[in-house]
Amino acid sequence: MLRQAREQKGRLLKDRDALEARTAQWIDLEKKRNQEGEKPGEEAVAEPDIKVTDHKYITVLHSVHSARLGLREQEDRSTKAVDDLGAVLEDKKAKVSECRDALR
Repeated sequence: MLRQAREQKGRLLKDRDALEARTAQWIDLEKKRNQEGEKPGEEAVAEPDIKVTDHKYITVLHSVHSARLGLREQEDRSTKAVDDLGAVLEDKKAKVSECRDALR
């Protein structure tokens, strides 16, 4: 269970990194487009593009946020599993001590 949680956390981290890289590329591309400037006749055409790109940015941002929430939840579950397994280990150690003392 812990191994699966770690594997899922690794996959989510890779997904998050990929989304962040795509977002950074998109932002750079938008900056280049804005630096090139617009001709007077392009203003009407450029505005719908901005709305589409804003929508894309918000969608990517939502995906990154969802991935972060998923990672946080997975981390919480992993921590709980570690604590539970630690408690089981302590119980078993106590039983071993009792058995050892009983045999002496």
